[in-house]
Amino acid sequence: MNKLITAAMALVLVFSLTACAAPDTPVETTVNLNPAAEPGTITVSGKAEIEATPDVVQIRIGVETQGRTPGVARDRNNEAVNATMAAITELGIPEEDIQTGSINLNTQHDYSGNLSGYQMSTALNVTIREMEKAADVIDASINAGSNDLGRVEYLVSNRDELYNASLTQAVKLAREKAEALAALEGKTVGEVKSITETSDAVATLFENPDTGGGDLRDLAKSTVIQAGRTSVSAEVSVVFELK
Repeated sequence: MNKLITAAMALVLVFSLTACAAPDTPVETTVNLNPAAEPGTITVSGKAEIEATPDVVQIRIGVETQGRTPGVARDRNNEAVNATMAAITELGIPEEDIQTGSINLNTQHDYSGNLSGYQMSTALNVTIREMEKAADVIDASINAGSNDLGRVEYLVSNRDELYNASLTQAVKLAREKAEALAALEGKTVGEVKSITETSDAVATLFENPDTGGGDLRDLAKSTVIQAGRTSVSAEVSVVFELK
């Protein structure tokens, strides 16, 4: 045991396994030997990551308008926002999946610092549960008057299921690596003393490129949306009895 602890203090052993995986297979695992473990135990951390194809997308769609007075900026903004919401719901997106994310009203000034008008912006967070409608939602919003696009986030509807599978695999791999480390010193791994969950499910985020402030209606007639792959990961720290 002393030899094991001494070796661990000199070098942190890291095992990693990386592969392109199906939804039920981890694509990455990491195990670290903890030299500060209590006597008679071995502590390792295990990480598993599962890749999956997104089936839900959240898009921030915005409207920016200007006017000489706050009321004019507001009225123009309301008109475009209402038209955008109507266009989105016509595509079958339920109203409960359209949320106002932010509303801002700011003054505008000329080069001399004099008040020149007002700018109002409204952002809608739209959840699209049918991926094939994502591009249509963007196109319809632009045609209805939206002129600002923000974050695009790809999600999986069964994230909890994937996270639990990743969590289970992380614990399993932690034991396998602990057994490999213990075997180096002629030891065996016994019961689990404790398990600490050190991570939460994560999803890959994608940001739209900068449009340079131009009118989005100048873009291609049909928007291209590529979901690609996303990932859900879990990490645990496990203390095992060492015999």
